Amino acid sequence: MRLRHSLLSGCVLTLGLVHSVFAGNILSTLRPDRMSENGSKQTVGGRKDHAVVDWIRKAPKAELHVHLDGAFDVALLWKQAKAMPPEDIPKEKHTPWSGDLLQIREQLTSSLGSLPEFEAAISAEGKTGGLGQVLDCFELFFPLVKGNKRIIEELTAAFCQAQMDQNVIYTEVRYAPHLLAAAASDIPKTTLPDAASVVTAITNVLQAWCKTHPDFPVNQILCCVDGMPDISPEVAELAIKFKGHEGGVVGVDVACGEFSFTTDDAKHIAAFNTHQAALRKAKEAGLGVTVHAGESGSGANVVRALEQYGADRIGHGYSIFSHEEALARCRDAARRPHIEVCPTSSIMCESVPDPDHKPRTGARTWDAR
Repeated sequence: MRLRHSLLSGCVLTLGLVHSVFAGNILSTLRPDRMSENGSKQTVGGRKDHAVVDWIRKAPKAELHVHLDGAFDVALLWKQAKAMPPEDIPKEKHTPWSGDLLQIREQLTSSLGSLPEFEAAISAEGKTGGLGQVLDCFELFFPLVKGNKRIIEELTAAFCQAQMDQNVIYTEVRYAPHLLAAAASDIPKTTLPDAASVVTAITNVLQAWCKTHPDFPVNQILCCVDGMPDISPEVAELAIKFKGHEGGVVGVDVACGEFSFTTDDAKHIAAFNTHQAALRKAKEAGLGVTVHAGESGSGANVVRALEQYGADRIGHGYSIFSHEEALARCRDAARRPHIEVCPTSSIMCESVPDPDHKPRTGARTWDAR
């Protein structure tokens, strides 16, 4: 069966099952070798974990919230890191969300001894610090791929193969093209000098994949970046230019934080307005709109995303359970949005307190779709 629905299709809850550097992977929380406190194997619904994992792997799935750069194949990244001269890796960078100084070169080069060591360095699994800590992991491996057409094409193809291997029969993969393009100082020696070249490269891979694997289509969502409103107009333009199925763009997103929802700061208000104009342009062109909201911020952000950004879907949205207006808006049968719940991501980003307090528990009380 072929699925030809777009971001607007309103599919039911989907789970991220790809083994990724982001570790937003339900399989990582259901590993058969993970023991309970009393030393016995964990069980889920009375079954041994390995049986549940096997069932999940074999079941046909649709995945609507997965970040391409958060699902890069770790072995390919490790190979790329070992091949790069250390001087080509940035020494350090101040992160845009916290201002902390990240020692990129030292952390990468000191972890190249083995694949598990490298994966531990660039993965968010087992680390604390919320969404900011997760985003720091991206900053560590971005220098390995930025502006490099060959490796981004390889990683995109590997992602598609992994989706098929886990029987994900329909995927909408998202990414911020500007974050994968070369830095300005590297443009003379790059193969992907700008966002348009990134989208072109990824689209070519996805379209070729869809042609040879029509039962496992992968479409794309282009991301604006919360703290980079200046790129949003171009994101909308690129989304419209590459609009289509069979590997094309079906929607736009605003990701990487929720600072632009702040209403008492002129800079953030201006950012919100810029994002809003870009999303409206994309929607008027027939594209879907999904927005990260209620993940690291309040339920009020979900309301604004729905009412002012015109979102059809909400990425994460966990804080609606502590915000009456947001919950009522999401329960409205006439306008009920799709909530993209990502179970292990919600725990890793500290959007929910712990593994025993999953968003699905609250979702069941109001018949979430």
